[in-house]
Amino acid sequence: MQMTGKILFAITLILGLAVPVTGLDFGFTIDSATGVRQGAESDAKLSHADTISFWGVRHQGDSPVGFVWRAWYRYSLDRPVAFELDELYLTARIGGDSAETAIRAGRFTHRDWGGTVFNHPQDGVRATISAGPADIRLMTGTTALIAGHRSTIFLSSLDEENRDATFGSPRVVSGLGLRLPSILPGFTPTLEGIAQFEVRPDDDVAYNSQYLTLRLDQAVGGSLSAETLGTLMLAQDNDGGVENKILGHYAHAGLQYVRPELSGLSLGLRGWHASGISGPPREVGEYLVGSFQPISIHRVASVIPVPVGGTMGGRLRASVKPFGESAAVWLQETQLSSHVTPLLRSTDLVVPVEQVDPDSDDLYLGTEIGAGFEMRPAPDFGLRIGGGVFLPGAAMADSSVRWQVSTNLSVTF
Repeated sequence: MQMTGKILFAITLILGLAVPVTGLDFGFTIDSATGVRQGAESDAKLSHADTISFWGVRHQGDSPVGFVWRAWYRYSLDRPVAFELDELYLTARIGGDSAETAIRAGRFTHRDWGGTVFNHPQDGVRATISAGPADIRLMTGTTALIAGHRSTIFLSSLDEENRDATFGSPRVVSGLGLRLPSILPGFTPTLEGIAQFEVRPDDDVAYNSQYLTLRLDQAVGGSLSAETLGTLMLAQDNDGGVENKILGHYAHAGLQYVRPELSGLSLGLRGWHASGISGPPREVGEYLVGSFQPISIHRVASVIPVPVGGTMGGRLRASVKPFGESAAVWLQETQLSSHVTPLLRSTDLVVPVEQVDPDSDDLYLGTEIGAGFEMRPAPDFGLRIGGGVFLPGAAMADSSVRWQVSTNLSVTF
């Protein structure tokens, strides 16, 4: 194990032992994942990873603070030694019934309310203030100490070079959000701004960006709900001393239909559009319309790794729990799921997808079809089997079908 991993493991162990035993839950989980993927290359690729996660939670209850920590070690065919301190944070609640503030400080994963800009571990602090009809959330932190193999932030050329480094992309990320869950019955508007800034000493290569998201959630009926979302992105890309100012945007709209009494039936439909590089370039003030690039990677397909920027499409998903009313407890959580995702380019220029035909002006990339099976034979034992195929469209240079199959076993002690 590398020296950095040993140091992090020692810190985790010391802090975990330092927490008062009263109200402390702790344990470990073993995950084993195996997959086979057939990509554009001729030979299928095997992947395998075994992960052991140690975790501890001190529930806050009537105490002034709570505590959460989680660390894991992973062996995989690509990386035999990988250790990460995934979570290590304190929680606190301040205030009373009329206004309450929930605070989280330390290392935790932050996800923006829109779910499209930032979903990544960081070291920092987050405060959520619930006052009357409004929820206000403030967040600031840094990703500078997140392990390189754990990072999913690849905004600049230096980020790509850091994939195998000890630490990943060093950035400061801050956000401010406002949500009004009680302004109207069944209607919840959310407005959130997030900004990230590169903190490397190299001023010649830097990618800074700011995002403003408006999300509207509406309960249409007892079982049907609707969601619309729009995000505006401003980015300043300085590579080699030349700064490019980029304007990007992303939008989606969707419906969800849920009937728990019908064997846990859940149906979802979503369509999205993300800006891409256009030709000839379009200008809006000082900014060029370019590809929407969230802070952390947001993919719209799994069989082939398609990032959201420069794409549009739809996704129809369905899931059901066929044995939800079974007398056998171990069958009740068994779930079957499936999805169909047609993918297109939002411009006629090349998007960062393997095997796109650079000479084609067709927008249709292809369609992904996937299915999954999940069951929990025992409360602490889980099994998941999944798979999918990607059927290439006219915009792809290679018409061969891509596919993947994966299994995952999980045991908690």
